[in-house]
Amino acid sequence: MAWLDLMNHVALSELSLVFMFREAFGKVVVYKNKMKICCIGAGYVGGPTMAVIALKCPDIEVAVVDISVPRIAAWNRVSCRNLFFSTDVEKHVREADIVFVSVNTPTKTRGLGAGKAADLTYWESAARMIADVSKSDKIVVEKSTVPVKTAEAIEKILTHNSKGIKFQILSNPEFLAEGTAIQDLFNPDRVLIGGRETPEGNKAVQALKEVYAHWVPEERILTTNLWSAELSKLAANAFLAQRISSVNAMSALCEATGADVTQVSYAVGKDTRIGPKFLNASVGFGGSCFQKDILNLVYICECNGLPEVAEYWKQVIKINDYQKNRFVNRVVSSMFNTVSNKKIAILGFAFKKDTGDTRETPAYKNKMKICCIGAGYVGGPTMAVIALKCPDIEVAVVDISVPRIAAWNSDQLPIYEPGLDGVVKECRSRNLFFSTDVEKHVREADIVFVSVNTPTKTRGLGAGKAADLTYWESAARMIADVSKSDKIVVEKSTVPVKTAEAIEKILTHNSKGIKFQILSNPEFLAEGTAIQDLFNPDRVLIGGRETPEGNKAVQALKEVYAHWVPEERILTTNLWSAELSKLAANAFLAQRISSVNAMSALCEATGADVTQVSYAVGKDTRIGPKFLNASVGFGGSCFQKDILNLVYICECNGLPEVAEYWKQVIKINDYQKNRFVNRVVSSMFNTVSNKKIAILGFAFKKDTGDTRETPAIDVCKGLLGDKARLSIYDPQVTEDQVQRDLSMNKFDWDHPLHLQPMSPTTVKQVSCVWDAYEATKDAHGICILTEWDEFKKLDFKRIYDNMQKPAFVFDGRNIVNVDELREIGFIVYSIGKPLDPWLKDMPAVA
Repeated sequence: MAWLDLMNHVALSELSLVFMFREAFGKVVVYKNKMKICCIGAGYVGGPTMAVIALKCPDIEVAVVDISVPRIAAWNRVSCRNLFFSTDVEKHVREADIVFVSVNTPTKTRGLGAGKAADLTYWESAARMIADVSKSDKIVVEKSTVPVKTAEAIEKILTHNSKGIKFQILSNPEFLAEGTAIQDLFNPDRVLIGGRETPEGNKAVQALKEVYAHWVPEERILTTNLWSAELSKLAANAFLAQRISSVNAMSALCEATGADVTQVSYAVGKDTRIGPKFLNASVGFGGSCFQKDILNLVYICECNGLPEVAEYWKQVIKINDYQKNRFVNRVVSSMFNTVSNKKIAILGFAFKKDTGDTRETPAYKNKMKICCIGAGYVGGPTMAVIALKCPDIEVAVVDISVPRIAAWNSDQLPIYEPGLDGVVKECRSRNLFFSTDVEKHVREADIVFVSVNTPTKTRGLGAGKAADLTYWESAARMIADVSKSDKIVVEKSTVPVKTAEAIEKILTHNSKGIKFQILSNPEFLAEGTAIQDLFNPDRVLIGGRETPEGNKAVQALKEVYAHWVPEERILTTNLWSAELSKLAANAFLAQRISSVNAMSALCEATGADVTQVSYAVGKDTRIGPKFLNASVGFGGSCFQKDILNLVYICECNGLPEVAEYWKQVIKINDYQKNRFVNRVVSSMFNTVSNKKIAILGFAFKKDTGDTRETPAIDVCKGLLGDKARLSIYDPQVTEDQVQRDLSMNKFDWDHPLHLQPMSPTTVKQVSCVWDAYEATKDAHGICILTEWDEFKKLDFKRIYDNMQKPAFVFDGRNIVNVDELREIGFIVYSIGKPLDPWLKDMPAVA
């Protein structure tokens, strides 16, 4: 038990500094009588946690109790003046002010929920014993990982057996990683305390906060309601296990395509919205928590009528099992398809290290010329920033669209992006040019970026999933045809892994002896912050052939970015890793959104608050807080298209399990949009026929006018299907764009030739206005579908007075103050938040 020796060493070196620490870090609460804490359960959580509390709180007497004599005997090798280990459970529980319960909650092996539900036998026994022996009021703390709503059951047991004694139940889940538990306890990301939102509950929460305040900074002690705290533990483990399964799913695809999972993980992890932690591919996850907690989460979702959410989380387990089986199969197949009677050395049996736990470019003499084919959302801003940062380079952006190029050469740019206007005005006609003379600029360029559409195919092989590379192939054939000098061709569009190989073949067979080097340099821009992302990128990724010529091309492009990007942020990989990294990053980001949206459904079903759960989960530095905002669903030109492309690539590479895993991200996104529509209809007396619904926001996110794949399309179509009248306002989206979007079939938004006119009936049902107050006038309900800042500042009292009653607000972005709106008189639905009392009596939404 190496960690016991560690604790013993820590105690000897730390105890002499305790009082100095107390003086340095602030006031310590002084109790008239010495506080007594008891922890039932002397295992991996209870023992270390209580030892650190005793070390940091010398004014508190801490007892750890367990019925296992050998276990308590082993613990008594560690000594601390206010820390005791005992088998006299009842005595210490009786005397305690705060009782932590840290007992096993294994997965049930029989009966209802067998193989998924948590077995709360030990917890129930502990609760009955606490009620039986207590002679004074107590705070009972859930330290074990338990299903959401367990506290409710515990309260009932204590209340019915307590003989008038009062108990306050708190949830204080542990977030310890075995191997670093002591470090995690000394310097936690966060301490989470959930309690009843009553005066007594708040008092109990404050009491436990004051214990942790001996050494934990106040801003790291988070408080939520009981259900949010209980769910946050399951959610954190689900998110962590999901990261492992995600990178393991990518590892299979890397092996199938020649990409390197280490390079892909490194590149993906440099995205600050994702981060580098828990991105190491392995044979699979283990330990006592991940599998058990996800199975428990699946069962809870099933019990709450959320089969789509349950199936989503099941995939994390399935991919983990698949990875272990794949490893075994690789061993056997590599050794001539048999290991019979062969000696195999197994190095390592614990689920992770540090624990014994077995549970589960050269300078150019002439001025360099860069050309970018494609003047869209990526090509235009990227080239503008390169021109601004590299005044010694001549940059041309070319496109066959005369109106688009004319717009770039005017004061009304074809796309809205904060900061873009200033950059273009500073560089245009100096070293930045926009032109329709595509062939001329390609012929003269040293480096040619290709940033053309790669939409989802709408017909033929792979329709609905595969990327349509028609524009890319045309660009490659044109480059080969017009070039008179060697060139570097850069993939800027998001393309399937191995696209470079196909492009090389086209260039080689049509080049007339001219040499081309293909590089992959995917973009990682977020619309609304694209200029900021280009000025200060998390990382610039460049993938090339690992040959002398390939390395020279990579260096050439590196030197362009080195004008402003620090060297350590310019990552280089092989071609396939760079191509896959873009798909992987978008898959991981979309998965985070689907994950928190899956949790939002469960929050509504249980009374937890998704904002509190997300905040608590995001305080885990292995997960981080970004992309954890529940919403009506993700949109934009990338996420759905790229995940469908990834699914298709997996299927083509014989990886059906991996393909199914990523499909769930799309399924839960569609489920969330459908759930939102169903909530609107069911709340408004099960019909919105001829009712005016104000749609605030149509772009897929704020600070952009991009409506590609915006959730608003599906929501509006769903409401129109029930014959609602829609009044739509978005500060950056035109009426023509709204009508086009509502007329298009799925995946046709990037195929201009496929556009269909809106039906006359639909035209009558949809109006677009240029003012939120006009949109909401005489409306029965409001749907907030884009998180524009101006929507937070609206005069909702004025809006309410001019609406039909009852007046509904359906907040699909969680941006309004729910309490303020309810006080005005609105009936408010906010995703993942405890339901409005009015809505609790309405039909259930799944």
